Amino acid sequence: MLVQACAAGAIRGDLSAMRALLRETQQIVRYEPRGDEAAWRAAERRVGRLTCG
Repeated sequence: MLVQACAAGAIRGDLSAMRALLRETQQIVRYEPRGDEAAWRAAERRVGRLTCG
């Protein structure tokens, strides 16, 4: 979203400035996986194979 806002001219700055803006204006919540570790590792392997474009 920040990259799109930058491209549209709504905000200015480099990636570092956009990250700072995000930290200053949004509550950041970090989520950690829990539960079946084998299922998480399997999901990580599947996602690791995905490509865009």
